[in-house]
Amino acid sequence: MMRLGIDGLRLMGNRLGVGRYIEYLLRCWSDSAHPFDEIAVYTPGDLDLALNGKGRVRIEPLASSLPVGLWEHIVLPARKPRDTVFFCPSYVVPVLSREHPTVVMHHGSYEVLPSAFAWWPRTKAVTSWRIAIDGPPISS
Repeated sequence: MMRLGIDGLRLMGNRLGVGRYIEYLLRCWSDSAHPFDEIAVYTPGDLDLALNGKGRVRIEPLASSLPVGLWEHIVLPARKPRDTVFFCPSYVVPVLSREHPTVVMHHGSYEVLPSAFAWWPRTKAVTSWRIAIDGPPISS
């Protein structure tokens, strides 16, 4: 069975750029032909998202008391091994999980317009996506 897993964290709360992008993809994929038998969208809580499809896209809340940044790196990887392919639309791949093919999206806003972001969010995001691409640092 081909299963696509999606990090749906950006669907929570007020949906902006990445959240809207994920929402529109899910609306399209719920009614379109694709190679997956199932698409599972993982979120840190319940999500009200009306999809027109007939069960091809499922929202799977993974409740946790952890902050969302830790949820993405600790709770989410525990579920991800069930997926054939994992899609990370928020330029962050869970650092504890690398056993399946992963697609990560990166739009480069932090590099193109660094002055638009405060130092800490920019540094955290750039560090996260670099680790996602290169893997965690290896100590000798």
